[in-house]
Amino acid sequence: VMELMQQTITPATNQLWSAYRGPSTPAEWRAMEEAAVTLLAASSLTGAGGTGPMDNAWAAEPAWQGFNAAMIAAGRAALDASRNQDLDALLAAGDILLPPCEGCHQQFNPAVINGQ
Repeated sequence: VMELMQQTITPATNQLWSAYRGPSTPAEWRAMEEAAVTLLAASSLTGAGGTGPMDNAWAAEPAWQGFNAAMIAAGRAALDASRNQDLDALLAAGDILLPPCEGCHQQFNPAVINGQ
């Protein structure tokens, strides 16, 4: 799960959070859509656990499942917003995404929050 977070989810969420710059070209909107699809696909995997020493135990935790469900909801909202080229909705999706990301990191990987 750590590798999935670092290599897939982090770039996708960073792309979505960059929406405050206001995507305007078809390529920029396509990049937002791709990031949302990537986030949705990766969220399906994080909900199932992984091969790391704690991945499956964490994935079984109700808090993990709640954070993961919120990440999926944000990804769906971002996908719809991107496809509709709706900047306000895309920004709102980013706002939905932030709390589960921070909450999950605080509970399951506080080193990320502390910059380690």
